[in-house]
Amino acid sequence: MDGAPNGPWRFEISELEPGSADYEDTLTFDAWCREHPERARELFGPGEPRRGWPLPDLAVPQGRSLRVLTEQHGWTVTLADPDGVDHSASLERWRSADPDRTYLRLTFERSVTA
Repeated sequence: MDGAPNGPWRFEISELEPGSADYEDTLTFDAWCREHPERARELFGPGEPRRGWPLPDLAVPQGRSLRVLTEQHGWTVTLADPDGVDHSASLERWRSADPDRTYLRLTFERSVTA
């Protein structure tokens, strides 16, 4: 487990496998971000409300590069779960990985309660 459970949600970080559809979709999205930086900033701007995916020609990316994540968050990522509760998880296990070729998926899963 990457992050300790905090309420009914568990924060997980996993690596996308090169060659997978999720990896390819993420690469395509990254290329789009480089071609359209102003639109990319609008998609992920701080304080922007969550909304439906606005790019019908591109699949929703399932990951982000290690470089993007560390530039945005440092080596500890803190995100709010669907209930608005903050969770933190470390990127340390990827410290020696290639930051431009390592893509990570950040997900929230429901914790199993006893």
